[in-house]
Amino acid sequence: MASLNTTEDLYAFLSLTKEDVQQSVIQTAIDTANEIVVAFAPDDGSDRSSRMDTVRKLAEKYLAAAEIFLTFANLFFMSQPPIRILNVLNFGAGADSPTPTELLSSIDRVAEMYHAKGMYWLKRVKPVTTTIRAGS
Repeated sequence: MASLNTTEDLYAFLSLTKEDVQQSVIQTAIDTANEIVVAFAPDDGSDRSSRMDTVRKLAEKYLAAAEIFLTFANLFFMSQPPIRILNVLNFGAGADSPTPTELLSSIDRVAEMYHAKGMYWLKRVKPVTTTIRAGS
């Protein structure tokens, strides 16, 4: 199944630009999110499944956003300089506020929020019935 969202959709959704995150990172996140959507809620050709295309697209968008923020968090964290701490006698004070670790934690929380929201929508798309076949 082809991706339901484009990189432009995700840039607009997250209010990011190509300078913030490379387009290849966005596309990889969309592809990963699409694989999750297809695995958990494939389009089986039923009327219900067709009506859920919009919700499937929304779930993919949120799951891709989570992937983008996880990637962004790691890249951002790795690019930060070490924490500068001033130590005078028995007193120590940090010169960085918030610290890179605090920023990483907050970006991770944003990724978790997007993932939870994506899974919320994905649960609504999942098929509600299954076919039971007896015999051969």
